[in-house]
Amino acid sequence: MRLRRLVLLLVLTAVAAVACTNGGSSDTTTTPATPATAPATQTTDVSIVPGEWTYEYLGVKATFDWKEGSPPTLHVKNGSDNPVGAPEVYVVTKDQRHVNGKADGSAPLDPGDSGDYPVSFPGGLTVDDLGLVVLTLGDVDWGALGPKIVQH
Repeated sequence: MRLRRLVLLLVLTAVAAVACTNGGSSDTTTTPATPATAPATQTTDVSIVPGEWTYEYLGVKATFDWKEGSPPTLHVKNGSDNPVGAPEVYVVTKDQRHVNGKADGSAPLDPGDSGDYPVSFPGGLTVDDLGLVVLTLGDVDWGALGPKIVQH
């Protein structure tokens, strides 16, 4: 009986040892095949164009222009294969207010169509108040426009 218990204990100990090392030796370490290096970088001289924002996604391109002394304008081209809803924008101001714009004359755009829309905002909003400009097409929020950047 003692021999049977001893054999069982040795078998369980061996199984536990193999399980803890996943069947391998715990004395080895793994070394990566190639050393880790940072990717090469390059500096590019760019600047932000004041008063201009851009957007492009799934074939839809939009720009929003609002420069000091000129009215805000939304330009949208539907380069997708599907119709999209009427273009509008809203802004989130620097002081975190959500302000809806009204794109005059906007209507749904079929594939290949484009439009230029003067935009009006309530409450004396100025270009200096803008924090974030967001494009909507119909009831769908398509996302934020980014500042226009030019490379020198």
